Amino acid sequence: MTPLQVSSVACFAPAAVLCMWCSAPCAGCALTVNCVTSLIVHRPARGAARDATDTADLLAIALWVVCNLSMVPGAHGAGQAAACVLAVACVVLNHARLQLRWRSRGRNAVHAALHACGALGTVCLCAR
Repeated sequence: MTPLQVSSVACFAPAAVLCMWCSAPCAGCALTVNCVTSLIVHRPARGAARDATDTADLLAIALWVVCNLSMVPGAHGAGQAAACVLAVACVVLNHARLQLRWRSRGRNAVHAALHACGALGTVCLCAR
């Protein structure tokens, strides 16, 4: 497994289970879908060229964002605040990731941090 496949499973799978446990099936499903697409997109033999799996990954991320946005009104104040901070961190990390060489250690580390911030933000919204 590549480092990004490991970070996908390590971040998304426990977060999906926590969300299901907190009665947030939409979030649990969105995280599961993102985990599966990340396993495919971050496969070892992947080249730098974009392909159909990138489109699937973007759709999975969009589903996740919509799911998170739908949970904001029902989340407690601290959860909303934490999720907002983590959402900003995701935007900053994604921008930083794109500035680094593809598949470099630095880019992989930033991308793994992006996975962690995203999963944690969803868990913050699920916790009540």
